[in-house]
Amino acid sequence: MYRAAGFPCRWAMLHRAVAALLSLLWFCSEAPAAYYSMEGVVAEVVDGDTVYLSDGTAVRYLGINTPEVRKKVHRKWVYDPKPYALEAARHNREWVEGKTVRLEVNDAAPRDRYGRLLAYVFVGSLFVNERLLEAGLGRTYLLPPHTRYNAELKRAQAKAKAARLGIWSASKP
Repeated sequence: MYRAAGFPCRWAMLHRAVAALLSLLWFCSEAPAAYYSMEGVVAEVVDGDTVYLSDGTAVRYLGINTPEVRKKVHRKWVYDPKPYALEAARHNREWVEGKTVRLEVNDAAPRDRYGRLLAYVFVGSLFVNERLLEAGLGRTYLLPPHTRYNAELKRAQAKAKAARLGIWSASKP
């Protein structure tokens, strides 16, 4: 390598800069999340975004948060439905209860802090998470590393907002 006045030549500096940049990009980039699919039969619908499978597994829908049907008061659950909570639960029940669902689960973070399986839920070609948002029965709740369907879920919410459906309407049920 040729040196002029104690400095490496321009090519060597450029080579080092490119190598440093590539290393930085490699370390900062996330590998695509690995998802796996599983099936189960929905035994019970808890609310708009939570169900129990026939094997007892609790499943929390990814990318969506629907109004709550109940709240915790002094360590007990109390029935106290928020606006549109019953509608979200009713639609969810119509679409999934007693049916075989396909769950897409992120291998990097399959459960939440309560032990519920986190999943995108499908019945045939119906993407339940997206359909609830399209009906205006929830808000997007997008948390990394669960990003597979973020674009679809954002579009569904925007569609419901524009049409003033459900929680986006001026009136309460």
